[in-house]
Amino acid sequence: MNMKTSISVFVILFSACLHAENKIDRIYVLTPDWIVAVNDYMDDTDQLIYSDNKAEFDKILPEIEKMEKDEKPNWVAIKRRARMWQNGYEKFSKQHALMSDPKFFSVLSEDDAKFAKPQNPVRSIHWVNSLGDRKHREASPLRGCFNYEVGHYAYLNLPSPLQNGKKYTIKQDDGRSGTFVFDDRKTVNRSIKVNQAGYLSDAPQKFAYLGAWVPSVGAVDFSKYPEFRILKTDDLSEAFTGKIVLRAKDEKKWGYKASQSYSGEDVYEMDFSGFKTPGKYIIYIPGLGRSWDFEIGKNAVGAAFYTAMRGMYHQRCGCALDGKYTAWTRGLCHPPPVYGCKLLGGGGQWFLDSGEKAAKNSNNFDFEIIRQTADLSQKFDIWGGWHDAADYDRGEYHHRPVWDMLGLYEINPRAFIDGQLNIPESGNGIPDILDEAKYGIDIWKRSQDKDGGVSGRIETTQHPGKRQMPEFEKLNFCRSIPTRQSTMFYAASAATFARIIKDFDRKMSDEYYNSALAAYKWAMNPANSREKTELTIDMKDEKTKKEEKVKLIYKGKDERVCFAGLQAAVNFYLVSNDPAFLKDAEEKFAPDSIRYFKSWPNYLIVQWGLFEYAWLDLKGAREGLREQARKELISFADQELEPQKNSPYRNFWFDGKSRSWGSGVPSTWAKYAILAYFLTKDDKYKNSALLNLDFQMGCNPLGMVQTTGIGQVFPCEIQDMESRSDGIDEPVPGITTYGIVDVPYGVRGNVYSMEIFSVDNDKESHKLYFLPEGFKVDKPEIPMWRQLGPHSSINPECNEFTIHETMGQTVLMLGAFLGEGWTPDKALKERKPKKYGELEGFFWLP
Repeated sequence: MNMKTSISVFVILFSACLHAENKIDRIYVLTPDWIVAVNDYMDDTDQLIYSDNKAEFDKILPEIEKMEKDEKPNWVAIKRRARMWQNGYEKFSKQHALMSDPKFFSVLSEDDAKFAKPQNPVRSIHWVNSLGDRKHREASPLRGCFNYEVGHYAYLNLPSPLQNGKKYTIKQDDGRSGTFVFDDRKTVNRSIKVNQAGYLSDAPQKFAYLGAWVPSVGAVDFSKYPEFRILKTDDLSEAFTGKIVLRAKDEKKWGYKASQSYSGEDVYEMDFSGFKTPGKYIIYIPGLGRSWDFEIGKNAVGAAFYTAMRGMYHQRCGCALDGKYTAWTRGLCHPPPVYGCKLLGGGGQWFLDSGEKAAKNSNNFDFEIIRQTADLSQKFDIWGGWHDAADYDRGEYHHRPVWDMLGLYEINPRAFIDGQLNIPESGNGIPDILDEAKYGIDIWKRSQDKDGGVSGRIETTQHPGKRQMPEFEKLNFCRSIPTRQSTMFYAASAATFARIIKDFDRKMSDEYYNSALAAYKWAMNPANSREKTELTIDMKDEKTKKEEKVKLIYKGKDERVCFAGLQAAVNFYLVSNDPAFLKDAEEKFAPDSIRYFKSWPNYLIVQWGLFEYAWLDLKGAREGLREQARKELISFADQELEPQKNSPYRNFWFDGKSRSWGSGVPSTWAKYAILAYFLTKDDKYKNSALLNLDFQMGCNPLGMVQTTGIGQVFPCEIQDMESRSDGIDEPVPGITTYGIVDVPYGVRGNVYSMEIFSVDNDKESHKLYFLPEGFKVDKPEIPMWRQLGPHSSINPECNEFTIHETMGQTVLMLGAFLGEGWTPDKALKERKPKKYGELEGFFWLP
């Protein structure tokens, strides 16, 4: 059977098993000449695969049921089943070929004469995206065969342009069809990128952007669209008119070796900096389409701030999330007790005794240390803190979002009030943002020993393995032994909180001050050093596979107390007026903090200490040293300005360096501009921060907000255990993922291509590629800021998040310039989750 015949047979078979609606899943308009048809064929393809080999799949299904019941399955049979599915996928998943054929599609219209008779596109270019986890139909006999939901995209170059106000139908030879009206005032064009959270009225600069990329074709030419208009959303009346200007041609000069394309687009800008009238608007480009809605106003980002802050509430550990406060409910998770063990501080920092070489896979060493040294006779009443991604450990690094929230309150106190966030503490007379910070502090306060030492890690013996809500996690959690560093982290948090809360509750302030002081004294005492602590554990030799004794040496350096020591000492001085604390700040901490700040700042903990030392009113302080701290902070913000100006979408990142683990998230770098602004009140830094905010909130090549629940297009598949397990289509709102970082290996090897193994012979395999010509390689050259691979359990480089690398600084960025006394409306407080069909980010545009 030749290829043409096999495809025809496939279409007949495929048409017979389509879902009832027979609809194309999405139709997007890029220009009147280019449209995109999107289809998800996974269920239909699975039905064909299963029908073709039903007896064999049914025979192995009991092994899957065993695995689901935590019983021991026949892993050889499960492996065979996966390969049976692969071979079936090769046989029946022909969409990449079908959707590359213009004759597979026809476009017709009852009111556009040029499409009165069905017309084939001039060209069709096929693409595939990971949409996330494979979403099997209930009790599917093929569940677990494949991990990805795959979206098939066809870029269709029409023979004649769409006419405004006309209705069109796209028909596919497999029986699917879709109808749409092209109305340039109503049709959302995803080529138009806006800040979906909103623009502040007094933002020094306000931009929207225009750009699109067609695989195998390149940048879309929008040069024939000279102007844009801002229309009011309620009546579409005109409020502003401006010019569309080419900002940057697509060039391969970015990234590693300065050889990558930034976005694949020719990027056009729409400048409406002078337009300050509060209201709700759209960008309208005559003949092309409209943008998503956005707001302009002093509190335009209020809803986004609320959502991001409540992302912290949704990550709370040690409590239930009640329907009174959220539609994403959860039972009580991880209650006490917590047990003792010999893990030190924040974990990690273990070296082999044979030399300076770090112990391999230090996280697993942490797990092993807990497993082998857990002392169930030691019980601690410890609970609280926040979860990270699919992990339930809490660590000393979780003080960072505490500092972001406390610092945010200090720089913009009039914006934050009690009752603002609809959390259980609302109504207690304390601004809700301080209540949330306190929730993150209290877990460490509960871990404090009588002598003042404070733990730096609450951890168990493994990452969560089973897809289930956190309240069903039954592993024992242990408390690490305090170190000087972990204890000083707590001292900084508790002392800062004690100073700020004094205006609201003097008794609470005294309580936290005394606890912080005990921690500070313990951390300052060299006798409490854990450096060079030795520990022997059993580990399996990688070569012999035999258990052997391994001696580890802990090298967490005492000098790292300076990471949080400056902040602690400054706050103790302000509360007590004791000059001894100022002396500590200036002689023991400030010089080292400045020195450490000059290295990679995203992973160091000195920013807020330096800022408070430079910014707060410290009578008797050494002005020369304060000025040095001030200059270091401002200098870092200054180095962002020129690269940001040259970036097509005006985001900052260190081009040519890794964008992983928060380094590609705009709020990471907006933090430094915010600190510089409050040190100088120079609008260039405010502008820098807000331009980074624009990028994170949708002014980027994908037109995607990088925080769940904000705007219209946001991540729908994230690596969050609750979002995976709660049975709710929409992920937990307020979570900022690592985002547009890279095309993960799993996507390249399962969605863009697939190695097909023989069912019966491990040594026989061949490779299939599903992308168009020019991309049929193991690592296709996709523009930098289009590199994404959504999934809720794998591909962590894009889909994971942490409260300290992505969430805390997003709260800071959204709240730094929020207007006075903003409160959420009833609709926002009572917002319900959306279904997949309502989630605009699910079928995201490549």
